[in-house]
Amino acid sequence: MDPLTTKRGAKPHDIKINNRQIILELLREKEQMSLNEMAFACSLSRNTVKKCVDHFLERGLVAIMGKGVSTSEGGKRPDIYGSIEAGA
Repeated sequence: MDPLTTKRGAKPHDIKINNRQIILELLREKEQMSLNEMAFACSLSRNTVKKCVDHFLERGLVAIMGKGVSTSEGGKRPDIYGSIEAGA
């Protein structure tokens, strides 16, 4: 049996830790991405990705690297995030 699961399914804390690992690895690999790009790449909700990225921002593991390009319809330009460790 997978250590992350019980008879009822995965434990919420373990899912949160797993999601954080997925996102941090993705940022280390891709170097810079928007929240929507990360959500699409990880098949996670944008809200889940945002919570994970906020966690990393608080701990200094991730930084806002700049602004992305808005869509053809216009709108606010997305923040682009990157791993502090990506260049290391």
